[in-house]
Amino acid sequence: MSANNLTRKIEFEIKQIDKLLHNYEKLIEDVGEILE
Repeated sequence: MSANNLTRKIEFEIKQIDKLLHNYEKLIEDVGEILE
């Protein structure tokens, strides 16, 4: 695997993780509202 491909793959993975974190933040906010 070339360095270029690896860089692209890592960038893609980071974007996916970022999306996941964003979804979890929303979920935690929703749970917080339910618990109030």
